[in-house]
Amino acid sequence: MKKSTVILLVFFFVIISNILKSEIILNVIQPKWANDYSETFYLISSFDQEHLLLLNFGDINHFYSNDLATLSLINFTDWDTGLNGESSKNGDEIVLFGFNINTFSFPIQDYQRVYYIISKDTSNISMENPGYAVHDYDAKGSFDANLIYSNVSSTGYGISVAKYHMITFSYKNWKEIQEYSNVDYDALCGYNHAGKDYILAVNKENELDILSTYDGITWDVVGSPRNFLPSDTNQVIKFFVSNSNDYYIVTEKSIIYSKGSDNNWNAINFEPNTIKNAALRNSNELYVCGNNGLIAQVNLSNNQYQLITNPIKFDLLSIHFTNESECWLGGKSKELLKLSIGTGVENPSIESNKTNIIIPNPAQDYIMLILEKEQVNENETFSYTIYDINAKIIKSGLTKDNNLTQIIDVSDLRAGVYLIQINSKTYKFAKE
Repeated sequence: MKKSTVILLVFFFVIISNILKSEIILNVIQPKWANDYSETFYLISSFDQEHLLLLNFGDINHFYSNDLATLSLINFTDWDTGLNGESSKNGDEIVLFGFNINTFSFPIQDYQRVYYIISKDTSNISMENPGYAVHDYDAKGSFDANLIYSNVSSTGYGISVAKYHMITFSYKNWKEIQEYSNVDYDALCGYNHAGKDYILAVNKENELDILSTYDGITWDVVGSPRNFLPSDTNQVIKFFVSNSNDYYIVTEKSIIYSKGSDNNWNAINFEPNTIKNAALRNSNELYVCGNNGLIAQVNLSNNQYQLITNPIKFDLLSIHFTNESECWLGGKSKELLKLSIGTGVENPSIESNKTNIIIPNPAQDYIMLILEKEQVNENETFSYTIYDINAKIIKSGLTKDNNLTQIIDVSDLRAGVYLIQINSKTYKFAKE
């Protein structure tokens, strides 16, 4: 064997071993359309694991997670329109909320609410036209309503909350039926959990309170993290609710949380890092991103976090899970990051890859397995089974010979994380 081949195999062995010791695989992706696109990726959203959206101020773009060759502009908004975030989502429709700026209010800017419904239109679908229709609704009524939270559905039912005086707008069939102001609070962040709306707000004494409502009119204080108030409430990034009584407040420097109904608050400190965004993966796992490529996996059960090492040096501003196993990140760059997070197949014992090497990993068209003699002999053919993260069998087969080096075609697999079972042992690999 040539010396260069030995060095290459050792290099791949080290890389793959390190990947398999972790539950996370990270890919840095520069889409083919990135050179023609100079805007910052402010927000990433998705219908499902295949159809993703990029929101750049007021523009809405679509791209395919498994084919990054085409970026389709779904909607181009006016220069005075911006998008704040996602209001609601189902399998066929996403509602986005944002604002229109009153251009006659200079030098003070007034804001008016606006909503966009992105729905699937199967009448004309191609790679260049992914098949989506956009409908916008300008909310009539008062200005000075820069929304920080919305859960209005595609049928026009729900509430939206503005920052100042925590103005709450209730909708029925896209008609505003109630406008309620709470002058004791300014709203910071919101979250919907189990059909209930929660708002993190600051009161006149500059103290944080968590309020909840079912109707947008009657609000109850359900939590008060008095001992962990940040020096500037503008440092509050996100707010999450889980298991009805678990609250997580993400600031630029820490995660403040309370689990259970005893209102006992604790903090996980991230200094000197700066957090820019966060996403809750499940009830006990939070992912944050931030300055200079900061990505961290936070275990809220034991207050520990693990930094995810990556080569990115720009600020990451957006983090989005398409499901529990796939996460996309973007920021001040033309590059995107994709995290593939393994969940296991029926809790298998995943080998550390000390005896097998899977290269390349991530794979594109094929994977090459370097096996031990015990796994392939003259009397037994070599068999394999490939599973997706949901324990579904994707493909299986028998090799035609007993060579210690085997090549398996994976060009027909979608991008993601897979497990391959070789006889009784299981190994992990990623497909780009």
